[in-house]
Amino acid sequence: MGPRALIVSAPIGEGHDLPARLLAGALLERGAEAEVIDGVAAAGPLAERVTAGASNFDSPLGDLAFDVGHRLISEWRPTRRACAWVIRAACRRGLLDAVTRRRPDVVVSTYPGSTEVLGDLRARGRLGVPLVSAITDLASLRFWAHRGVDEHLVVHPESEAEVRAVAGPRTAVTAVHGLSAPGFRRPLPP
Repeated sequence: MGPRALIVSAPIGEGHDLPARLLAGALLERGAEAEVIDGVAAAGPLAERVTAGASNFDSPLGDLAFDVGHRLISEWRPTRRACAWVIRAACRRGLLDAVTRRRPDVVVSTYPGSTEVLGDLRARGRLGVPLVSAITDLASLRFWAHRGVDEHLVVHPESEAEVRAVAGPRTAVTAVHGLSAPGFRRPLPP
């Protein structure tokens, strides 16, 4: 029996779930155990309600509301800190319980909301196993990267400088393949 990986994702489109499934499959092929869980559900009903409501923007007004909310969460320091505090306070117990019950050897987060909470738990010594953030986005890495994360996996090497700006200059950052659909590994024909 190989090492046990717990992969924490979120059902907010394929941007989080597909990398989680691909990573789990690759780990299983290499003899490890891998379980993917819904980090939003694990965080609790409040997280589920807020996340479900925030991901249903199917109109120009909804897009504008998402953009404004995203900027408040990620770009303006006072609201960014307040939002991070609220996210951690509301979600830490549920996520820590989910990890503790499964007793993994490593936790991998493919969802930035979970990374924020788990990174804080790891930094405070409450998460006793290594934490990896699988970063599949090119921008807005404020919640994807965290000082408490042991290893940051990026699919875009261009993201390394921003990850280091958030998580610190000594943080481990590794450019990887395999977190996106295999069809994206080849250039499109002319």
